[in-house]
Amino acid sequence: MRQEEGETIDQFISRLQRQAQNCEFTDTDEQIRDQVIDKCKSSLLRHKLLEKGKSLTLKVVQDTARALEVVDVQLKTMEGEFKREVNQVHEGQRSQKKPGRVKKKCYCCGKEGQFARDRECPARSANCNKCHLTGHFAVVCKTKKHTK
Repeated sequence: MRQEEGETIDQFISRLQRQAQNCEFTDTDEQIRDQVIDKCKSSLLRHKLLEKGKSLTLKVVQDTARALEVVDVQLKTMEGEFKREVNQVHEGQRSQKKPGRVKKKCYCCGKEGQFARDRECPARSANCNKCHLTGHFAVVCKTKKHTK
């Protein structure tokens, strides 16, 4: 018997225990333990169980598998929340691009829809005619005029 898709370890062990009633095992728990190790869906669970060595009992198998199943559910929940957050960010970015919204301008060149760190910014290597510093145009210069 193999663990079926979507079947918890407890459900799998219950099926094995029902089937074991038809067999003449000397140690049913040991046989079920071995079957779980060999036929479970999760290679991570198999790895964790084999690490335990000779101290591995059916109860330890169940406890380890349950803990791993809980962690798996938590991870899927967290990943789902992360995907929702990412989608919300993307939705927010799309809504900012709707007509009628004010688009931000680059503070180096003044061009709409571009940012100062963009490699295509024409002001990256330009000198300001107002303050004579490199990296922005006079039209966006924030230095105050010096009066004599």
